[in-house]
Amino acid sequence: MASVKKMASTSNESSQLDKMVEFITKEAEDKANMITSSSLEEASTEKNNRINAAKIRIDATHERRIKQLEVQRKIEYSNALNKNRLLVLKAREEALVKVFDETSKRLTSISDNMAVYKPLLKNLLIQTFFALMDTKVNVVCRAKDAALVKELIPEAVAAYEKEALGQKMEATVCTRNTLPEDSAGGVLAYTPGGKVRISNTLESRLELLQQDMLPEIRQMMFGPNPNRTHYD
Repeated sequence: MASVKKMASTSNESSQLDKMVEFITKEAEDKANMITSSSLEEASTEKNNRINAAKIRIDATHERRIKQLEVQRKIEYSNALNKNRLLVLKAREEALVKVFDETSKRLTSISDNMAVYKPLLKNLLIQTFFALMDTKVNVVCRAKDAALVKELIPEAVAAYEKEALGQKMEATVCTRNTLPEDSAGGVLAYTPGGKVRISNTLESRLELLQQDMLPEIRQMMFGPNPNRTHYD
């Protein structure tokens, strides 16, 4: 009897031990599964974070590259536009220089037409006298114009004195100095001592005319300036 009870007790203990082993094993498996699941989730999150970070870096690099290319394109366009403007301006200036050169060459023919040159020379003398406004004036001209200038001085002086309310003037042709023979004509005058000098040669008149008419000539040749908002 005692032997049977002992066997039953041993069987119960064995059954409890098996249950404890089963519980421990089950708990261990659950914890292992939890650790594995957590590790996989963390690994997946880390992987996604790295992928997202890489995408952000790639997007930032791409955007920066696009901006650099856009800036470079604008710079190249601006340089090309400025280069084209300079070429246009150069062509316009060359055209204007050509016009003035042709005009300058034709100046020499003016003095060949006495019907034109004589009254022109008289007016140049009168303008010169009014510019100087002095009682004594020395007049310089081409050697071949000396006789004509001497002839015109009395008429020019009379015209000056009449307009200057009777102010007297003595004008003489300078024999020591003359304008170059290749000059187109006109006169140069100065007061005693050379303190004041006025150039009224045909070349100087053309130069003044160029300065005054340059905007008008540009407009006639090339049209209105789109950047100009005011016209006299």
